[in-house]
This record gives sequence, C-alpha cells and structure tokens, in this order.
Amino acid sequence: MMNTKDFIKRWQYEIWADRLVSDSIMALPAGRGRASQLFSHLIESKVLWYQRIHGEHKHITTVWSDLPITRCLDVLSEINSNWDKFVHELSEEVLQRTITYKTMNGQPYQSTVHDILTHILNHSTYHRGQIAMEVRKAGGTPAQTDYITFCRE
Repeated sequence: MMNTKDFIKRWQYEIWADRLVSDSIMALPAGRGRASQLFSHLIESKVLWYQRIHGEHKHITTVWSDLPITRCLDVLSEINSNWDKFVHELSEEVLQRTITYKTMNGQPYQSTVHDILTHILNHSTYHRGQIAMEVRKAGGTPAQTDYITFCRE
C-alpha cells in the first residue's frame, strides 16, 4: 500500500504528465476534437473528486462538458495546485479516512482517501493513453507520459 511519500511522488508525476499532454494537444493544428474532450473529462473528474474529499456537495451533473482547451488549462492549474497542497499535507491517518459521497446519479458510496487518490492516478493514466491515440490520429505527436520516463528525469 502506498504511503504519503509515495503519493507525493505520484502526484508530481500527475502534474508532469498533465503538462506534457496539454502541450501535445495545444500543438495540434486545428481540430483538437476528441483529445480535447478527453482532457476536459480528466480535469473535471479531478475537480469532482477534490470536492468530494473536501465535503463540498456541489451538484455536478456531468464530467463530460468539453471545456475549451484554454479553460481546461486554467482549471487544471487551479485543481492541480489544490491537489498538490492536499497531497503534501497528507498524513497516514488522512489516507485511511473514509469519505461518504454520492455518485452523479445519486448512489451513495464510501471510499478511503487512499482509494480515491489511487483511482484518480489510474483514471488519469487511462485517459492520457486515449488522448495519445487521438493526438496521433489528428496528426500530432503524443506525449511520452510513462511513469518510468518521469522517474528517469
């Protein structure tokens, strides 16, 4: 199981990978299309989980709103800053804290902060892979966001 130091490193990777992916999308000629949509979803999901962990019960009806890329970059900067601060202040006790929340369709659930953070990291990696395929299809160069690449830098 990851401890707080592990999450700090994984979160540094998350910020690094998001930057590379956003750069690859911005470098596309016209028609960012599906790559931009997936990136918007990735960011909106981070916002939703941050709100859930912090007990903010704003009613979010979708995490697929397809924000314009410039808005994505603004929201990404803010949410990654918020998450970075949260992760750097983590304690083992907070990692084990249970968060009660509802899904967008109203289904109640409980998850530990540890599980939520693990989910966010995996969810982002999944969608960055999809974005890489879309960037390539649009004629661009996908970002190299493998975790081991981050570790080698």
